[in-house]
Amino acid sequence: DFFPGTLFRFPFRNDVTASQSEISKVQVTQDDAVDLLIEGLRTNLSKVLLFLRNVKKIEMHYEGEAESDVPELLYSAEVCSRVKVASEGYTNYGVQQIKKNLYPYVGGGIPSENEWNSISNFISVSTAGKDSFYSKLLSTPESKLPKTQHLVCIAFHEKERPNYCIQERLLVTATLNERIPSISDGNSVKITPASVTCEASNSSRKTEFQSTTDEFLVVTSLGGGRPQIMACNPKFRHMKLLPWGGVAAHLSRNGSMTPKCKGAAFCFLPLPSETGLPVHINGYFELSSNRRDIWIGEDLTGEGKIRCEWNNLLLSDVIAPLYVNLLLLARRLVGPGDKFHALFPIDSSSDVWRLVVKEFYRVAERRPLFYSKLNSGQWVVLDGAVGHGAVIVEEGASESMKIIMHRLCDALIREGIATVMLPRSIIDHLKREGCNAIEATPSWIRSWFKHPGPHPSLREKADALFLLKLCTNDLHEEKKYSELVGLPFLPLCDGNLGVINPGTLEGDVQSLSMFFVCSNMERELLCGASRFLVNVWTDDDDINNLLMSKEFHLSTNVSNLDRASFVLLLGTLFPEEWADLPEVRWDNYKNLEILPHSRKWISKLWHYIVSTSEHDQNFIEPFFNSWHILPAFVGDNEERTLLKISDDMAVVSPRKPFSIDAISGNIIRILNLIGVRVLDVDSFPVECREQILKTLLRNNYVQQPTGKGVVRAILNTFPPDIETGDLIRRISIRFRNLVDGKDNLRLFLASSTNGADADLEPNLVCTMRALPIFKVYSGNSGADEYSDIVGEVFLPPHDSDIYFLNNKFVKADSREDEIFFKDALKIKQMDKYEYFEKHVFPTFSRTELNANQEAALLGFLENFVQLSKSAGKEWTNRVAEKVLVPNMNGQNTKVNQLFDPTSPSVSPFLGETMLFPHKLFCQEDTLASLRILGLQTKPTPSGVLLTAMRVQSLAISENKTKAHELEAQKLGASLLRYLDDERNLQELVGWRTNQAIDSETENGISTVEADRSSSSGLLLPLDSAAKDFFEGLKLIRWVPVETFHQKADKLRPPIDPRREIVCVSPPNAMRLKEDAWLCSYTTDIVSLHVRSDLLKTLFGWDSVVSPLTIASQLLALAESFYEMKNVKGFRQHLGAAVLRCYEILDSEFLDNSRQDENKRVASLLKNKEWIWFGDGFARADQVAFEAPDNARPYLFSISSDLLCFSTLFKALGVKERFLASDYINLSALLSSELAGKSGTPAQVELAVVLAQLLDRLPLGERTTDLENMFLPAKDGSMHRATNMIFDDAPWLSSIVSSRSASKLTFVHPDIGHGVALSCGAKSFREAMTAFQNGMTSLPCPKAGALSQLFADRTGYAKGSREASVEDSRAILDLLELAEMKRTKRITVIFDHRSYKCESLIHPMLAKAQGPSISVCFHDTIIDEDSLVKLSSPSRYLTSSISGEGGCVLDGQG
Repeated sequence: DFFPGTLFRFPFRNDVTASQSEISKVQVTQDDAVDLLIEGLRTNLSKVLLFLRNVKKIEMHYEGEAESDVPELLYSAEVCSRVKVASEGYTNYGVQQIKKNLYPYVGGGIPSENEWNSISNFISVSTAGKDSFYSKLLSTPESKLPKTQHLVCIAFHEKERPNYCIQERLLVTATLNERIPSISDGNSVKITPASVTCEASNSSRKTEFQSTTDEFLVVTSLGGGRPQIMACNPKFRHMKLLPWGGVAAHLSRNGSMTPKCKGAAFCFLPLPSETGLPVHINGYFELSSNRRDIWIGEDLTGEGKIRCEWNNLLLSDVIAPLYVNLLLLARRLVGPGDKFHALFPIDSSSDVWRLVVKEFYRVAERRPLFYSKLNSGQWVVLDGAVGHGAVIVEEGASESMKIIMHRLCDALIREGIATVMLPRSIIDHLKREGCNAIEATPSWIRSWFKHPGPHPSLREKADALFLLKLCTNDLHEEKKYSELVGLPFLPLCDGNLGVINPGTLEGDVQSLSMFFVCSNMERELLCGASRFLVNVWTDDDDINNLLMSKEFHLSTNVSNLDRASFVLLLGTLFPEEWADLPEVRWDNYKNLEILPHSRKWISKLWHYIVSTSEHDQNFIEPFFNSWHILPAFVGDNEERTLLKISDDMAVVSPRKPFSIDAISGNIIRILNLIGVRVLDVDSFPVECREQILKTLLRNNYVQQPTGKGVVRAILNTFPPDIETGDLIRRISIRFRNLVDGKDNLRLFLASSTNGADADLEPNLVCTMRALPIFKVYSGNSGADEYSDIVGEVFLPPHDSDIYFLNNKFVKADSREDEIFFKDALKIKQMDKYEYFEKHVFPTFSRTELNANQEAALLGFLENFVQLSKSAGKEWTNRVAEKVLVPNMNGQNTKVNQLFDPTSPSVSPFLGETMLFPHKLFCQEDTLASLRILGLQTKPTPSGVLLTAMRVQSLAISENKTKAHELEAQKLGASLLRYLDDERNLQELVGWRTNQAIDSETENGISTVEADRSSSSGLLLPLDSAAKDFFEGLKLIRWVPVETFHQKADKLRPPIDPRREIVCVSPPNAMRLKEDAWLCSYTTDIVSLHVRSDLLKTLFGWDSVVSPLTIASQLLALAESFYEMKNVKGFRQHLGAAVLRCYEILDSEFLDNSRQDENKRVASLLKNKEWIWFGDGFARADQVAFEAPDNARPYLFSISSDLLCFSTLFKALGVKERFLASDYINLSALLSSELAGKSGTPAQVELAVVLAQLLDRLPLGERTTDLENMFLPAKDGSMHRATNMIFDDAPWLSSIVSSRSASKLTFVHPDIGHGVALSCGAKSFREAMTAFQNGMTSLPCPKAGALSQLFADRTGYAKGSREASVEDSRAILDLLELAEMKRTKRITVIFDHRSYKCESLIHPMLAKAQGPSISVCFHDTIIDEDSLVKLSSPSRYLTSSISGEGGCVLDGQG
């Protein structure tokens, strides 16, 4: 029958086999070696199941020698339940409550099986392989990687027999089921968590077992970050690294406290080494060669260094964060207290585990693992406790200190501080690892309460004094009271607490928080300032003595009150909103606690100031720029204000001391309206009023009651660095509400210019001119307008028209006004010629003039001769450049752009009305003035240029119309006809014919050039002015442009449709009509026929068309050929134009002096159709001087009538003959056109010819780029040659092709075998050999390799006992194999029997029929590949669970 499983049998070496073995001479005999092996497994059995995914139950049996003996159970371990633990839940939920809620699942199945195997399911890649898994791992975000967290219950049952000896057969059964079938007789063994009973069919004995139930919290995950990147690195994939880690905490045993846990290291199965941590650590570690320890070391190189680096990353980046997550889960399972604190790492067995401790605390300080009673109890992070963390020591304090610490703790809790109580050991470890574990020392308490903000613990004054006293405990000895600076513990007279600051008396009292010790009299004078007075009458004498001590005053902001302090405190009596204001509106206050509360209080204050400063000449100085104590009036309603005393205030005294003369009430009202303050003298005490007034005026605090003083007061109302524009604007705002009184104020200020105040400072003059109290002109309105006269303001010239006078002219009502403006305010009277230039002419525009402007212009021209003499030549030149005189169309223009209508020389232009002045200005006296200003009497170069510019302005105007374009073309045509007459040209530039003029040079520079007319042969000298004239004329757009029909059926040269259609163009961008077929695509064509050869030469119209233009025209001709080839006469024009184009290119392109342009021509023609082949155009790469006749329309040859241009064609890429790449590219083009379909006979013939032409080429040419060569198949379709077969075995191909027609594509039969082979096709015989397969054999490990492996495993053991103990881990290897292959059921038998030879599977196994270990994998068949991997020594050393291997890739690794 078929057995769906795999059986392994490992016989023990006996005396004979051990002596003959090449692997090891060690043998297992009938002594205590087997006992030790079994005992070694018993001690670790509960831990063995902790991190396994599949095997959940292990039993150990033994069997006697007799035939009737049945297996007897020694001990067992099983996973009772695995309950998933949620990450969030109620605080202090408890283990028992979780078990209660989930009890229906416990013992009756495992509801979280999928969650427990989520990592294994993620890793499993059944078919894709290792690379696919690592790609999946690398692309998965860390937050999406699988994680598990379970409460695992493991029961251990042990037989009540303290000592037993194993000399029989032993049976170890590991299964997934609760009931395990026996191998011997079919009976079963059933185990319950409470008790275990062993039964046998032939025995009635019952054995009782003791049970121990352990509960573990287990968290596992795949890590991200650096381990994820390293594992997925292609350089390390051969090591099969996996960032898998886990941590397990022993929470309880039989429902009670657990003994102190000795943490063990796991590689899914336990390693012999201990970590010294209170938890178990599992990881996908790289192990040492003996598989006892993880790979570590500092001076490693090569792969050993990589293994060490991997272990370090796994511990720091995966294990340590998992450890923290485990404690986060344990919070609600265990709750705060000693049991929870016992899970924190304190010690470690070696430096490698020390890394876990270090990283644990680095992560833990940012996680809520620390319990605080804040908010009725909560878990906090160290960074969230007291800013950077607060830790208060719970143990080791006396009773009195406990009272203090608890009172301090209560105070800190009220502060909202997450106060944490921890054992000293954890506190010391937090500090050792550099965490924020801060104890509440006096220094720390001071630092906390120095933080700004509300402090709820200070609501009771007694608590504040308690904290103050506590904070000074470490300061009395050295008197370091400066450490108290910043504490808000200072008791004040108003019942509040003040902040202790550094001691200083400079600056503002309130901002520096100054406090003073004062007498009762001073406290009465400073009513409302008790918040700055220290209360030194508390119930604690120690505190009172501290506050009054000299040492305390020297270090803090507390001092005795002196006169300067009184002045500083005075400001606190005023409303807070006045603090930053230089002036405040003020009236009597009803609240007597707010000062100044009345005018009477102000009077008393000034009386106190004067009476306490009898011997001080300037008794006001201590109050300078301090508080608002100076009374004044301002505004229309004479509102009261208080000002800070400062220099040069904007305050005017109404009278002088001891004088009854005062400023009039009308002026005072005006000053109040414009913002100037008037001193309130009546608010001063009568007995010292004159003394106060004298002091204020003597020290320039307030201004004298004079005109000069008023102007100075006005100026002082603004910032000292104010700009003039801002000054004018702000003064204008001040005077906005002043309707009447401007004349009175101006008269008052004018009167101050006499006597002592006549000499005003420049800033006062500027301020006076900025006042809007002066009358200025406002054009032809005639109304009086008030304005300032800042800037350039003038008195107008006599007999001026008010139409042209604006606010830049001041109005003088009398001769006395003129004197005042000229002498006092320094205002000049404007000259008449300046008046015309700056104020009359700027009003002219290019439109028609109004009556005022015409009258002014005629008057100006009538008096122009006299004005020009007084103004000078420069002024005359400036006027000539202005747009002044209207032409006959009514448009204003410059005088030098107009012609004299009385001159006979301008008769050709008489029809152009725009070139002559309006009839109003054609009187002789007016024309005489215009001639001085540049009126043209005959055509001149400048006049021609101006006319050409006029044409251009009409053509390019933004608001141009069709009429403008027609007018521009008409005027341009007239100008062109004028210039087309050589006599006009000679007269225009002053040429003299039949006379050779030598070139005159100055400083080596030629100033005269000569051009020769192509028609007359006359030498016409061209001086620099004439040359500049023609160069300028060539750049102006004035020549009319020819327009061609746009219809396709009309004969015309090609035109670029993207070009803008223009009516005129500059001469240098145009060609004549006879060159239209050579350049029409890129160049405008002159619409008129030009006769003058001289004009052609001057404008360059007789030069050869540039090669770049010719190249563009050729491309345009090629493009228009297919559109216009049927138009009558087109082919004749095209043939002549193409030949002419080739002639120009042939003569110009090969000119070495035009290399840059030639490169541009070559670039333009590259990959474009421009070579004429009689019925169309082709690209240069499609043309050769030799080409196959049947290659059209793909390849062409140069026609015989164009061979004369062979040099040109070769220079531009035409080849002598086609190359291999041309044939290959053409074959690819054919394949693309057919797109898998069969070609026509002509196309197939062309494809065959291409292959033959390619084969005829030299071998070195045709072997390039054959991957892109396409050949025709038998059905006429095109295929890549390298994928095709040529039939060199027809007797076999007929059979094969009928069976695999879709796999083989045969070359067309017209292509020979040699041609097909040279084109890249394969022979049929070669293709057939590619389908043959070989065979593989299973390799067997060498004896030397196995011997070395055995020595590495047991080489450190000193005797057979130690070696046997080490070999107890062989059972773990078997469990590892079962776990790796995901076997549902396995059976391991320690078989001491010797079997007969006839039971052998193979005769060679006769020597291996003695005692053995047999392993049966139920429901698992090991394939050949797995057998090869399992039989290799390297696999044995890097296994799936304790190193690398099968768990990674579906048991196949």
